Amino acid sequence: MEYLSDYIKEILGFIVISRLIVNVLPDNKNVKYVKLFTGLVLTLLLISPILKLGRIDIEQILATEAGAQVSVNKLKNDINEKLDNEYIKISGQYIAELAKSYGVQVEQIKVNKENVSVYVRNDSKSQKGIDIGRIILTEESQKSEYTELAENIAAKLNIQTEHVHIYETG
Repeated sequence: MEYLSDYIKEILGFIVISRLIVNVLPDNKNVKYVKLFTGLVLTLLLISPILKLGRIDIEQILATEAGAQVSVNKLKNDINEKLDNEYIKISGQYIAELAKSYGVQVEQIKVNKENVSVYVRNDSKSQKGIDIGRIILTEESQKSEYTELAENIAAKLNIQTEHVHIYETG
């Protein structure tokens, strides 16, 4: 309501000032140009609310759509990050439990969507007094000793067996 009263005051103030200017000018051929100019300005003042509404709507719509797109992308990224973290956590828990059933203890697990690296310690070998230190298994020894464990991990995580790497530490 305040906007409307300010708008009317602005128009009335302009009309009074423009009439005052026209009346103060001497009667000559420049008066018609002053009246033309004041008439144009008055017309612009009368249609300015419509122009403002159009400009505000377009600017607000563009800002809202751009902001909404940024918000949606941020939300998608946040959800994907949380899902990835939960995937890694659950995968690590599953791998640790599965490794226990094979009689090995998990030292470290590195999981991402493409590869899984599992560092295990075989307690039965260390109990026999064999100090193997830090040995990275070759593919042949990995296949023979931990093939079934790697296959089970791959099946559960929906990745190929070649992407599961099991390393034995001492």
